[in-house]
Amino acid sequence: METFRTFESCVRILYSLLKLQNENWEDKLVRDLSCPKGRKLNVGNFKEKAWEGLKMEDELKKLKQEIEALKEWIDTLDTFVGKLDAEGKLIFCNKAPLKAGGIELEEVYGKYFPDTKWFSHSKTEQKKVTEAIEKAKQGVSSRMETSIRDISGGSISIIFNTQPVIKEGKVKYITVEGKTILQEKRLQEELERKVKERTSALAESEEKYRTLVENSSDGFVIIQDGQFVFVNQAMCKILNLSKKDILKKNVIEFISSEERQRALENINRVMKYGPIGIQEYKWIKAGEIKYLQVSFSPITYKGKPALQTMVRDITEKKKIEDKIKREREAFSAVAKAVILAPDASKLCHKILNSLLKILNFDFGAVRIYNEKSKTLIPIAVSGLVKKQVREKISTQSIDDKKYVAALVARTKIPIFAPDVKKHKILHTHAQRLNELGINSIISYPLIGEKRTLLGVVHLCAYTKRDIPKEDTIFFETIANMWSIALEDKLKGEMVFAEKERLSVTLRSIGDGVIVTDAEGKVIMLNKIAEDLTGWKQEKAIGKPLEKVFVIINEHTRKRCENPFERVINTGGIVGLANDTVVIARDGTERVIADSGAPIKDHTGKIIGVIIVFRDVTEKRKREQELMKMEKLESLGVLAGGIAHDFNNVLTGILGNIILAKTYSRPEDEVVIKKLENVENICLRGKGLSQQLLTFAKGGEPVKKVISMAELIRDAVSFALSGSNVRCEFSIPDDLWLVEADESQIAQAIQNIIINADQAMPTGGVIKVICENVVVTKKDNLPLKAGRYLKISIKDQGVGIPKKYLSKIFDPFFTTKKRGSGLGLSTAYSIIKKHHGHIFAKSKVGKGSIFYLYLPASKKTKIIEGIEEKIKGKGRVLIMDDEEMILEVLGEMLNQLGYETEFAKDGYEAIDLYKKALLEKKPFDAVILDLIVPGSMGGEEAIKRLSEIDPDVKGIVSSGYSTDPIMADYKKYGFCGAIAKPYRMVDLAKVLKDIIS
Repeated sequence: METFRTFESCVRILYSLLKLQNENWEDKLVRDLSCPKGRKLNVGNFKEKAWEGLKMEDELKKLKQEIEALKEWIDTLDTFVGKLDAEGKLIFCNKAPLKAGGIELEEVYGKYFPDTKWFSHSKTEQKKVTEAIEKAKQGVSSRMETSIRDISGGSISIIFNTQPVIKEGKVKYITVEGKTILQEKRLQEELERKVKERTSALAESEEKYRTLVENSSDGFVIIQDGQFVFVNQAMCKILNLSKKDILKKNVIEFISSEERQRALENINRVMKYGPIGIQEYKWIKAGEIKYLQVSFSPITYKGKPALQTMVRDITEKKKIEDKIKREREAFSAVAKAVILAPDASKLCHKILNSLLKILNFDFGAVRIYNEKSKTLIPIAVSGLVKKQVREKISTQSIDDKKYVAALVARTKIPIFAPDVKKHKILHTHAQRLNELGINSIISYPLIGEKRTLLGVVHLCAYTKRDIPKEDTIFFETIANMWSIALEDKLKGEMVFAEKERLSVTLRSIGDGVIVTDAEGKVIMLNKIAEDLTGWKQEKAIGKPLEKVFVIINEHTRKRCENPFERVINTGGIVGLANDTVVIARDGTERVIADSGAPIKDHTGKIIGVIIVFRDVTEKRKREQELMKMEKLESLGVLAGGIAHDFNNVLTGILGNIILAKTYSRPEDEVVIKKLENVENICLRGKGLSQQLLTFAKGGEPVKKVISMAELIRDAVSFALSGSNVRCEFSIPDDLWLVEADESQIAQAIQNIIINADQAMPTGGVIKVICENVVVTKKDNLPLKAGRYLKISIKDQGVGIPKKYLSKIFDPFFTTKKRGSGLGLSTAYSIIKKHHGHIFAKSKVGKGSIFYLYLPASKKTKIIEGIEEKIKGKGRVLIMDDEEMILEVLGEMLNQLGYETEFAKDGYEAIDLYKKALLEKKPFDAVILDLIVPGSMGGEEAIKRLSEIDPDVKGIVSSGYSTDPIMADYKKYGFCGAIAKPYRMVDLAKVLKDIIS
């Protein structure tokens, strides 16, 4: 009996403490006390909630101590105290029954109660317990007499009470309390004695009971026949009604429609089966919501069945729970957004959506601050956004004073305005907000780690919203978390954008770029590097640099030192030698220029190497071509002077020979034969000077439309006359025409054929192949895209060693004992002057192939010249600084029927021309020497003469047959041109064409 009293007192103390905390501690207590042996009592979560929600630290500490003491005390009880989950499985019991049965807690913990060792001795007892537990699972309590197995194998008679605990219409757990029969009888006897003792004082006790009930902080009512027949003062306070408004009223009137059916079912169940545990109901009146915790028990009131009902107001507890739930949802939303959102925009959308739901606002917007433009840029808009509002959501200047977002951004002070009209800051913005239909607003600055402004978030409502202080605290917490997450996302986006820009830059530049890590393994290649090495980035990543970037010396063919190792060893920028060649995966070789540099972190530690290289193969070719051209130009300075003087000499010699032939008698055959031999020798000298003039600076070919088929055959036939080498031609009928200097092109082809002939001393075959081709950038030739005539000349000679192949077009370069070294260089110069290209390929012992490209003409027909009679008449003025040439030329013109006068320079020629005009004896033509050392030459003279007589017919004459004026004489004011030395027939044709 003493044990029972002590237990009953403890329970009452505990119940009062729990009631004081206004918290549903029954569940919490049993959950905390139900830990298996050896586990620590879990009160951490409980402490955090109580501290945060109710600020009751002292009470919490005290309660924790009392709970610990209560747990220790319960373990000292010799009764059976246990807790089962909603499925009837044991989750707690005190030590007494474990000790009585010789059982460890682990043997019965989590097992269905009837299946535990306590009932293993009897199927009958097991069945009784099962029936009781199944009733409890249905919400019905019961009392039974049974027995449990003791440690010796016998049994102990015991009375069990099973009581379900119900929340929100569901059984949450089941309590089990048991006493031995002896204990029960002692208690019964004690109870009967006390009843007898107290019967006499019943009236007094009833009055005391009524006083206790009336003064209780919990509501107490008695329901009979569906109506309230008793109600205490606490219940009136809970419902905010007077007793008059409650008594004799039907219970249904006080229950919300959604809870009504469940309440009626529970009332009927209690009346029929007895107590069903604690229930929760929602009570609504005049928009006010209260949450009530109710426990029913059947009684007899004034001789009739009734329900005794205890009611506790748990509204504040609910609010705290809702607040905790809301915070959990918000924190969860932020956490998920941080994890799942790929960028700042998605992050803001997700958090904004969650806040609108949690705080019950209509719509929201987030603007990100741009430091450079000093503007707030919309990044996220969510919720029910009306048309007139959406039209106003745009980029705003932070200095624009008419916007709330700009105000918050400038001041970095948040605004919580339940009513925008009454807010002390927003009153100047109220009219504009009202026009948009906005009555409540939260505007909060998102601040970064260093107090930098990240943006502003708006939450707006079309109707007024209450914004309690706890909501402002809650929003501040979320906003701080939001700011941290947003700053991380923005930094990540900046890094990503920077990487993307770097990637685009690297892939766009014209140099190859390879980046390695600190171990020399490739981590990145750009597009140019892929092309030059033959490695795709995805295949190259992780490979050693030396495997991807294979470089050798162009001349020694030995592998070059790994640039990564050179950079690491020197710690600075290194460059490669000028003769470095990179070998691609397919074996393609390209000459490159490159450099390597270390990549360092903020501490100066080398964390990688960057190799930058470019293909200079074409540049090398161009440089070589330029060097050749420079050599040719240097030679041209010398050759031009020699050829000019030589041609003057040849002009005198050839002219006198021709005149001597005209004066010879028919019977002087031997003399005429000798003169013809000397004439041919002079013409051969003219050919030699022509080769020299090909190198003269500024020399241009005299072009006309020609067919290459006949020219090639004639040139090859002439070059191979008397040779044991034969030629095979492959020339299509539709070969395109070209605009070229016929004699120069013939000379270039003859030089190449002669070179091939000399390479085959024992004879052989030369193949000449002509074809029409269209050159594009893909052909990798130093030519403009377009139509070209391609000539391939292939011999079966000894071939050209590779070391000489790049020098064969250099002036005076030859490997022959009697070679002049001008043949191929002359051919090269001629082709270049025609805007073409020439190159050779060769294998020692196999032979060589020369490739010539000449631009094709757009013309499709050749205009043939017409033969003219040699004789003519008219007056001709001759200007030349060589007396011999004047004499010979005058005599030749006299024989052709022309009258002549002579001038030694341009000044004299101008005076004679003016005099002839005044005397009415104008000259029909003027032959002017192009260059007169130390005086006025033909170029300046023709300008002066054109000013005197616009119809002057000038003929330019020069030993520089390839001078640009000779090639394009009309551009300089001349009507014709004749190159020294000239034959009488050439002179006659020019004069006849011009004068006629």
